[in-house]
Amino acid sequence: DDFASSGTSGREDDVEEPASPASESLPEYVLRQIAPDLPPQDRKLAAFMLTHLDEEGILTASLPEVAQYFHIPVSMVERVQNIIQRADPIGVGSCSPKEALKIQLEVLSESRAIPASAIRIVESAFDLLSRRQFNEIAHLLNVPLRQVQEAAAFISENLSPYPARCHWGDGRRCDQPIGTVYHHP
Repeated sequence: DDFASSGTSGREDDVEEPASPASESLPEYVLRQIAPDLPPQDRKLAAFMLTHLDEEGILTASLPEVAQYFHIPVSMVERVQNIIQRADPIGVGSCSPKEALKIQLEVLSESRAIPASAIRIVESAFDLLSRRQFNEIAHLLNVPLRQVQEAAAFISENLSPYPARCHWGDGRRCDQPIGTVYHHP
């Protein structure tokens, strides 16, 4: 009785466990992560932006459109978008797959080394990268082919241009392991 709070039966199945990505919508999952870091006046803006994500986690409304809808400067929308993009899955809320990769590289570079040319490839040769035209990328960026191949392998193994693809939507497909799995016996 000492551990059961009033109003609960004390049964184990009454304990509320954190929701998993698979049991809630993408907007709910992201908003739950970022809400504590948002001032109350920004929560409505974040919720609006999150309801305008496609199945891949890409924002379908432009930042100027969102700013116009709320009658606020684009800089305020960008600030909230920046918080959204750093929630799990990293890159969610980006305006394009290219932007999602750039955010993922930025966040990943805070915890580990990334190939020197990876950011340049995403910024300057994204279309060539998506078509695996490594020789053209090497020529465009004036770097050795091997460096391009290593950066492309790193990008392929560690990043996703569609941040929500692994967890939500009809196109669920993830070739990478899905982070940490919690097991409660």
